[in-house]
Amino acid sequence: MRVTVFVMVVVVREVVENGAQETYPEVPETQHPDKMIVRRGWAVPSNTNDKTSAILSSACSCQSRCLVHPSCAAWAAVPSGDSVTCTTTTAAPDTMTLEGNPDSVYGFKIGKLDSRIGVLEDIDSTVYFSPTNDMRFQEGKDHCARIPGFNLIMLKTERHFSLMPFFSKNVKQGFINLQKTDSGRLQWGDGSFMTDEEIEKHVVKSTSTPLYQVHEGMIREFSNENDTRPFLCQGRILGTW
Repeated sequence: MRVTVFVMVVVVREVVENGAQETYPEVPETQHPDKMIVRRGWAVPSNTNDKTSAILSSACSCQSRCLVHPSCAAWAAVPSGDSVTCTTTTAAPDTMTLEGNPDSVYGFKIGKLDSRIGVLEDIDSTVYFSPTNDMRFQEGKDHCARIPGFNLIMLKTERHFSLMPFFSKNVKQGFINLQKTDSGRLQWGDGSFMTDEEIEKHVVKSTSTPLYQVHEGMIREFSNENDTRPFLCQGRILGTW
């Protein structure tokens, strides 16, 4: 039996400033660009020219078909009787609008995403990439959300908070999926709220501005929702179909 072992590199950066040495973690570029994120409910658009289709036995067979072809970026398996219609394409999901199909299984290679800083893979299987075009807050949020398994970056764990200096350096003044509610609470895009302890530790006290960025290693407000900025999309490799 053949066993494949993935080795994750943990990078720590040392910064010397004013004679003091500061250490913060980094997220390395993925060593395995052919790793796939697979989700149910999406399909390759029917009007895509750059695709090939075949009748195969299962979604797993379709995934394997894409995996062995270096040019393949994504695949979708739609049930058809006892088999599936397998569609493969060289187009990654950040370059198209996928079709919704509750019966379809869709997957893509993370290394095919177009990122200005490379596709990054953290020790907890979180994947980050920064689209090459700056966008407004809502545009960036929508762009991340239309890629299966991704959202505009949210900082929900101590690991995430520890990476803010790294994010600040690589995606300067990038906005995050955090907004202030009418009641003044800070709410992430998934509906959860920052705790008072997290706010005290990681947020520069704000006034009335409802939107936030990571800048100089902290969460800070920004005033104009029409600003175009770089940003990070965040996803997970792990997950069930």
